[in-house]
Amino acid sequence: MLHGTALSEKGILTLERIQEFFEKMKIPIDQIKVEGGTFNFEGANQQTISGFYNLVKTKKFCPAATCYDNAINSYHVVTIDSPLPNWKYQAKNTFKDNKKIILSHDSNDINCSQIFDAIIIRFYL
Repeated sequence: MLHGTALSEKGILTLERIQEFFEKMKIPIDQIKVEGGTFNFEGANQQTISGFYNLVKTKKFCPAATCYDNAINSYHVVTIDSPLPNWKYQAKNTFKDNKKIILSHDSNDINCSQIFDAIIIRFYL
């Protein structure tokens, strides 16, 4: 990802909530393997954008994405909930006053927050 987050590499296994989840499932954290794919949308072509959109739509993945959140005028990481028409996405936001936001690849769409990059992570044994 262009903008570093706790989701980079295996750093996700150091997150407290992730450790709690595997502890509750009685799975030792050292047995977990992490597989992920990253997507960079700055200057991306339509093939990259549509490929990502189709993964979210058909596979029902909920990737983490970095966006420019217009409500707070800052970069922020959100979780994509679902695809919307016209290559847009509904995402969950951690801010209480703005829990759902709409993401777009189009920087000129003033009604949406611009998505810059995303990561899809899969855990397995």
